[in-house]
Amino acid sequence: MSDRLKSQVKAGCSARVWVSAAAVCWGELHGSGGHSGGHPGPGTVPPPTPVPCTPRTRLLLGQAVDFVEVVASELGSLVPALSLWSATFTSPLFRLQQVSEGLVERHPCLVKLLGRRVEGLVERAAWEGNLCLLQRILHLSLCHNLSVHYQSATSALLQLQCDEGDLRGAEETIKFAQKMEVRLTPPAVRRFLALLSRHRRPAPLTLLALKYHPPPARQPLPPPPTPKYRF
Repeated sequence: MSDRLKSQVKAGCSARVWVSAAAVCWGELHGSGGHSGGHPGPGTVPPPTPVPCTPRTRLLLGQAVDFVEVVASELGSLVPALSLWSATFTSPLFRLQQVSEGLVERHPCLVKLLGRRVEGLVERAAWEGNLCLLQRILHLSLCHNLSVHYQSATSALLQLQCDEGDLRGAEETIKFAQKMEVRLTPPAVRRFLALLSRHRRPAPLTLLALKYHPPPARQPLPPPPTPKYRF
């Protein structure tokens, strides 16, 4: 362990402290920043609202990123990087979102650790009604081929758009699901059908195909090896 890392540890600069310091930037905005007027299509990151990055914010970001890089290079641990990624990815500040992208670019192995973290973010965004966060999650999944999250993120996005009466946005989400062959959840399909009914729009037959899309065929098991007998 280098003298630099030892001094940080002695000073009590744990990963949790640095991540909490970086996340304090949430308090610099009044409101969640989850809605930005108009809803672009799925997988498209909405244009960020310009927010000034204060000197205190830049200082905290520099300290947090510096600590994460030291731990990753000298201890081989990406746990602090994962915590910092979560704090910055979910922030409404565009500057913090750029930090989360930079972490993934510098540490590609971080993508393998996202797993349950991304699913938790989908549930959080759906609970908070944060459309922008769901769109960023879909964009992240598309960029890094995280197809396991397509269904949950797309279905949650569609349900929120239907709850807000955003027919145009919901139709774009349906087109995205058709193009990517995403099997939407039944609650999401029912809400979209209800939205079409309120607008007196007919339900397309392709929507039923999304609802009743057959599960992927299982790969056949390889035959067991032939036993070898010795006489």
